Amino acid sequence: MIDLRSDTVTKPTEGMRKAIFEAEVGDGEFTVRFPLVEEDGARLEVTFDCQVLVFGTVFSGTVFDSRTGELPQEVRAGDASPMLSSNRLSVGIAELGADILSAIEVSPDPFSPNGDGVNDTAEFRYHLKKLLLPGRVAVSVLDLAGTRLWQRSLDQASGVYAVEWDGRDRGGETVAPGIYLYRVEVETASGRESRAGALRVVY
Repeated sequence: MIDLRSDTVTKPTEGMRKAIFEAEVGDGEFTVRFPLVEEDGARLEVTFDCQVLVFGTVFSGTVFDSRTGELPQEVRAGDASPMLSSNRLSVGIAELGADILSAIEVSPDPFSPNGDGVNDTAEFRYHLKKLLLPGRVAVSVLDLAGTRLWQRSLDQASGVYAVEWDGRDRGGETVAPGIYLYRVEVETASGRESRAGALRVVY
C-alpha cells in the first residue's frame, strides 16, 4: 500500500525538454492525462513520490487513449532506458526500520470539543509498516491517573490511518479541560508495539 504525496510527469524528448501535467489523485492511485505523443521512439517518464510501507511493493499501470473506447494496455516491466539500473515495477528497500508503528501525529493540539464546529475533534494519524496480514490496533485516551476514558479498536494492515476522538468518554460525557494521555498500540503475531503521548483539551 502506498500513500501518494506528490506527483510530476516528465516527458523526455530531444534536448530533454520537460513538461508538467496535472494528475487526478485517488486512494492509492493517480491518473495523468497528456497530449498525444506523435514522435517515433518517444518515451514518457512518470516521476512521483510516495511512501512504501511493505517490502517489495509492486506498482502497476495501464495506458489508454481517452478518445477511443479501446481497453487499456498494461504497463510491463522492461529495459526502458540504459541509464536505469532496474527494469522492475517493484521497489526493493534494504531497510524499513525496526518499528511497525511509526509517525504518530495528533492534531489539532490543543482541541476544543465544545460543538462550535471548530477543532471539535482530535485526529490520531499513524503509519503501520511491514504487515502483510492485519494486526489489532487500539487507540486509547487516558487521564493522568492512567484511567482509560475512551478506546477504539480496529483490524488494520500496512497503511496510513487516521482515527478521530470527539472528546467524550466511554459514558458519552465530554471530558473536562486539561491534559490527557493517548496510546496507539498494535498487536501482531510477532508481538505488541505501542506509542504514547499527551494532548490538551481546552474550552
